[in-house]
Order: sequence, then C-alpha cells, then structure tokens
Amino acid sequence: PPPPPPQYSQMQQQPSEMQQQPPHHETNTLPPQPPAPGPTDSTRTQSSQTMPSNPDSTVDYSYAINTIRNVSLTTFVINLDRSKDRLQRFSDQADPASLSFHRFAATDGSQVKIDKLKERHVLHASFPDDQPYVAAQGLSHLLLYEALAATPLEHMLVFEDSAVFDPDIRLRLEQVLAAAPDGWQFLGLGCGSNCVQGHFVENGLVRIDGKCNIGLHAYVLHRAAAELVLQNSLPLTGGLETPLISLLLGGGGWCAMPPIVTKRDFLDAPAQPSLAQPMDGSFTRDPHLPPPVPPTTTAPPATMEPHQSQQHHHHH
Repeated sequence: PPPPPPQYSQMQQQPSEMQQQPPHHETNTLPPQPPAPGPTDSTRTQSSQTMPSNPDSTVDYSYAINTIRNVSLTTFVINLDRSKDRLQRFSDQADPASLSFHRFAATDGSQVKIDKLKERHVLHASFPDDQPYVAAQGLSHLLLYEALAATPLEHMLVFEDSAVFDPDIRLRLEQVLAAAPDGWQFLGLGCGSNCVQGHFVENGLVRIDGKCNIGLHAYVLHRAAAELVLQNSLPLTGGLETPLISLLLGGGGWCAMPPIVTKRDFLDAPAQPSLAQPMDGSFTRDPHLPPPVPPTTTAPPATMEPHQSQQHHHHH
C-alpha cells in the first residue's frame, strides 16, 4: 500500500520554527485565544483530510483582517526569523497603506534536508537535490494553508516579505475584488506579463492558464483552494506554483493585469543596508525565491497606472 500522506506539521525540519511567532503590530499584544474544542492529537489520524494540530491555529488573527468590499482578508507576510530588515521594510510599506498583517515564520532553506523530506514523501524522488530554497518556499506556503484550514477564516491575502506595493494598495485590491467573478479561488496580484498572451484582459483580470507565471509573492486565496492544494500537492516535484496552477486550470484562478504588487529580487549585502545601490555583484539573490524570470516576463513596476482609462486614479 502507498505510504500514508505525511503530516503537514512535520514538513519543517525544526519544530522550533513552527512555534507561534509574537505577532507583528502593537495590537498583537492580544492574548491568543484558547484552542478550539476538537479532537486531541492522539485521536487525529494520518489522513490528509485531517490537518494535524499547528501551533499557529490557536492565534487570534482578528487584528490582521483587512475588510475590502465586504471581503475579510486575513493578511499574512511570510518572513524568515533572521530577516528582520525585510520585515521592517515590508512594515514600512504596509503602515502608510493601513494594511494590518500577521507575520508567519518562513521555513529556512538553509535548514532543509532534501533527502529526509523525500523519505517522508513531502518531496518527490525526482525533486532536484540542489534546490532546498525552492522546497522551503513551497513548505512555507503549505504550512500557512494548514494554519488557515485550522480556523474558520474564508480568505487570506498572502505576501512574501519581498513584495513591493504602493500606498494605494487597498484601492487596487478593491478594484480586483470588484472585477473577480463568482467562484474565484485565487487572485494573483503579482503575475508575470506572460499570463496575458493569447488572453483577453477584462476589468483588469486575466484567467490563469498553464503557461502563466503566477508568482507566490502576493495573492489572495480562498480556503477551499488552500484545502485542495494541501490535499493534492504533495509530494512536491518542484516549486509550489506547478501544482497550484494545475489545480486552478478548471477556472477559479485569475491574475490582476497589470500587476499591483512587484517584488525585490535581491537581498542587501550585510555591509550595504541601503537599497539605493545598483544591483551588481555586491548583492546576493534572496535564496528562497525561484530563479529570476527572463526580462521578457518581468512585471511592470507597481507604480504603473492600469491601462484601462476608467481605472485611472489621479493622486493630488
């Protein structure tokens, strides 16, 4: 018989990384809610339908909810424990945009043991041995979906800490949610321009197809899609985008065009904390991002106005 699906909470090498993070904003001093009544760990099964207990499921996420067009978006930023500067930079964008969020601890690629994850069928035997950071990125998002599945929350807005957006992101999100058709499951906010090829952009949205580079640095996800991905994406054969896209091909997956969120593609070298320096050899790529996309598919800068004239919003 095939081995039972791995428990998602076992995906990370170090249990300590799963411990509840002190939430980010000062409103986060709320005490965590007591765990919801439910089966105890001993009664939980190994089945992929039953999510194992996750320390984050006891967190009260209410302070991280941004309500936009009557949709309650519980907002997360995935951030490594050691990347405090990146968290600060994200916060410096979120604060003027009045966007509250919860910090979710990322899986550290430098701690990932590919062979162990293959033994546990979290990664497929064909997963490239030299891509621990791709594995870590996928696991970070899957563990977040697990945390969502353990709550009654319906929607989440997910950022990686490399995300770059304008202070008017709430307005942009409002436009995206207004255009989203009934039954949407995934709204990519930072998709590549290759998503438009051969497709009609209507109201600033384009349907996701198999060639679309959706980007994991910014998206809105419905819990039904999160649960679907949890049940169907393991073992991973590569980046999480591949199973995510294949699950969205039946419809339900859409991209904002032009994108409303871009991303920084590099880390600051320790000696150069300023972003003003040019991107040259003094910078190393952020290891948990996928390889750079060729210039032809780079997204336009977040400052670009949408092409549709009726969507222009002039700032005075």
